[in-house]
Amino acid sequence: MNGSIDSSLTELTVPEDAITRKVKIVNALPVHLKPMATAKVVVTSVLNPNHMYIHLLEHTDKLTWLAPHIDGIYSTKATGYEWLIPDAMVQVGMYCAAKYQNRWYRAQVMGPVNFQRVLLSYIDYGYLRYVPLADIRFLTKELASIPCQAVRVALNRVNASEGTWSKECCEQLARMVHRKVFDMSVVSVDVMENILNVILTDSTNCSTVQTVPHESSLNGQLATRSDVVWSAY
Repeated sequence: MNGSIDSSLTELTVPEDAITRKVKIVNALPVHLKPMATAKVVVTSVLNPNHMYIHLLEHTDKLTWLAPHIDGIYSTKATGYEWLIPDAMVQVGMYCAAKYQNRWYRAQVMGPVNFQRVLLSYIDYGYLRYVPLADIRFLTKELASIPCQAVRVALNRVNASEGTWSKECCEQLARMVHRKVFDMSVVSVDVMENILNVILTDSTNCSTVQTVPHESSLNGQLATRSDVVWSAY
């Protein structure tokens, strides 16, 4: 249904200061994060050990500014009815602003509208959430000019023994990374999917960043589970 909308009508529906559905936000890996590179990071979201998102600690100032800036725009300026996105205009891949715990953030549509709700990925953190259409707005051009802040990573050498990650494993990993700073070592880079394969080590437990995973790393600790297998590469 979305694809049948007349483009001229669509443009008239979008506020002048907002982006259209065709606009893409830069989602590139930081250029200095190459194999053997190291950085201090915090984990912002865990879907499974091969699908996690991190923030670089060195970018804390930018994020500290960005979050309240977005919330301020949608709490004081972009508040009119015209900023609401009509059901028929919601399209997988489009960027928007959306509420999460009563604050506004940048997001991307990941699935079709279903019962007036849509699956979103919060692009600066990696969270996946179903959100009511009433809590979604067109994204301003200014905010669209800022690259995505969350970086996707995968824990190197750990794989699900049964092919899919168990709920228990993912929940344990989420607890292990909660409110901690990690030393991250980049093992390899998947340039096609924009993913860093990494080793994470709790910075409070290790004075040096590892280049080979062992039991003190998050990778090694997770590999002790019976539903996780350790690969040679």
